[in-house]
Amino acid sequence: GGRPGHVYVLTEQGANLFPKKYSWFSQVLLQSLQAQMGEEKFEAYMYDLGVQTSAVGIPRLVGKNRTERVAEIVRIMNEAGFAAQTIAAEGNDKIPRIECKNCVYHDLSKDYPAVCRFDIGFLSGLMGADVEHQECMQRGGQACRFRFKPPA
Repeated sequence: GGRPGHVYVLTEQGANLFPKKYSWFSQVLLQSLQAQMGEEKFEAYMYDLGVQTSAVGIPRLVGKNRTERVAEIVRIMNEAGFAAQTIAAEGNDKIPRIECKNCVYHDLSKDYPAVCRFDIGFLSGLMGADVEHQECMQRGGQACRFRFKPPA
């Protein structure tokens, strides 16, 4: 007897509508790491973390040539919100470069430029090549532009 019961459940999508403090928490972590390590070790740590993180994308690149890898890397970056695209190779380079119109770490990289080393490590790990950060929005550029250096 009595009134029918109603059960309400908040879905994950609904929970994500509430404000989060991910950026603040990230700043706390980065500040602590930088203070403990010093700038040079912190930059190396961010690069190594990027390389380690790239392991999740490696299976998507197996069997692809270098140009196909760049195209797949752009897809991976776009899944993370970078607004990335390939742009023409320059000079003697044979593979395209990557240009991003959105820095997903923009606020963090203002105070912690070493965050850019994460991206360089991530791209380097995916491509298996050194990366030149040719242009950076945080340093006044119109985009973040990355060039894969040819194998030695």
